[in-house]
Amino acid sequence: MNLPPARLAAIESVLGGCISDPEYLAKVRPKLDSSHFADEADRLVFDAVQTAADRNPNYSPIEVEEALTPSGLLKLQPGIVVDLIGKGGLLLNAVVHARIVRGHAERARAFQELEGAWVELGALDLGKPDSLDTWLASTRDRFEGLGEINESDRYSSKLLTMQELFALSPMEPLVSGVLQKGGLGVLYGAPATGKTFLALDLAKAICTGGSWAERETGDGGVVYIAAEGVCGLRKRVKALTNGEGALDESSSIRFRVECIELTKKEECLAFSRDVASQLATPALIVIDTLSRCFEGEDENNAKDMTLLIAGCDLIRQETGAAVLLVHHTTKGGDQERGSSVVRGAADVMMQAKGSRGAGFKLRYTKVKDGEMPDSVNFTLEGVVTGEADGQEETSCVVRFGGKSQGPLRQNHLEVLRLVRDGQGDGGTPVYVGSGGTSFSKPSFNRHLKHLEREGYIDRSSAGNRKLCALTDKGRQAIG
Repeated sequence: MNLPPARLAAIESVLGGCISDPEYLAKVRPKLDSSHFADEADRLVFDAVQTAADRNPNYSPIEVEEALTPSGLLKLQPGIVVDLIGKGGLLLNAVVHARIVRGHAERARAFQELEGAWVELGALDLGKPDSLDTWLASTRDRFEGLGEINESDRYSSKLLTMQELFALSPMEPLVSGVLQKGGLGVLYGAPATGKTFLALDLAKAICTGGSWAERETGDGGVVYIAAEGVCGLRKRVKALTNGEGALDESSSIRFRVECIELTKKEECLAFSRDVASQLATPALIVIDTLSRCFEGEDENNAKDMTLLIAGCDLIRQETGAAVLLVHHTTKGGDQERGSSVVRGAADVMMQAKGSRGAGFKLRYTKVKDGEMPDSVNFTLEGVVTGEADGQEETSCVVRFGGKSQGPLRQNHLEVLRLVRDGQGDGGTPVYVGSGGTSFSKPSFNRHLKHLEREGYIDRSSAGNRKLCALTDKGRQAIG
């Protein structure tokens, strides 16, 4: 049976969730019965789950298969249980998906009853007394009980006690200390600051279970939406197939080389369905870049950007994966471009800064529910990826850290003390200048840039000025 993607995704989410998790079944059982599934195979699976639950409240997928065996479905579709487990929905979305399934079923039944009533009306003998009244009464009976999901049920929600709140499972980390599984991150920076290289390196770390930016990562599948810079993507990915923790053809990473309209709900649902069908455990979806998946809309308009965030949320809910938006900065500035809606919604904001000559830095500018980590230096190391037209093809890979620059000079320590004294006990970023010091303005600015590049201070823009703040590394350097 051909079903709309949104309905099919909801059905598979419900069935897969019920097979995997007795708690999921407990949430949807009051809302659904097998009659809400149009496909016979779906009805058999749902009945089997309920049978397994009646036998053992803490049933396992194996017990569901045992309950399904007498129906003969496993002979026709031997992998159906495993396939559905891979498409199972998140527990927090159980009731939402159940309502989608039931709503579609109720509408399908209503259309069927309406069609039957219309046929009967066409065959009605209006010459007989009371024939029309009889038809009207029969039609009312046809629709009795339809639309049982009333408005109060549609908007009802579970209110948690403190005990239930504390019993909720903590979110699993995807990037230790900064991004959880199913979260929303933003990686932004000016052109040529290594944003795409960083995003691809994170994708590699998650696919291979490695570390990234000196932090442990979870593992799982990755989808990389390359809506910008498609021509160079092949070389950049090929550069990640060599060395330690390299990608290979068996890696759980997929690429989309066209944009996705994040403000269109139907497109986000269809994309989520594609992700679920091709990756068993999607962990990260990279959208490179935000602007290319937001064309025709206004980045400075809070309403438009709210629609974009809603699209990201829908993808996160449907796939269970975190979403990482790669974004640009304002012209000549340090801030991400557009409305503050994105920063407000993000769990982590990361800025790529620097240049090949001066070196690069990954700087955290927001971490929700956690301490702000220190910046991490990185370099882009050139690698040969192949040969084309008799010439070497090259790309780059990220290398975090970098060579030690040795102990700080006295001038650097003096500037660090100025920042410390300016911040005082509060630790608020401050403006420091060369006035009242022995430094010329150019040399003072060079010292600040050096300290920032080496991770001793963080600098941020405030109007026409740069504010400075010591990092842990800077505090340790001056004792």
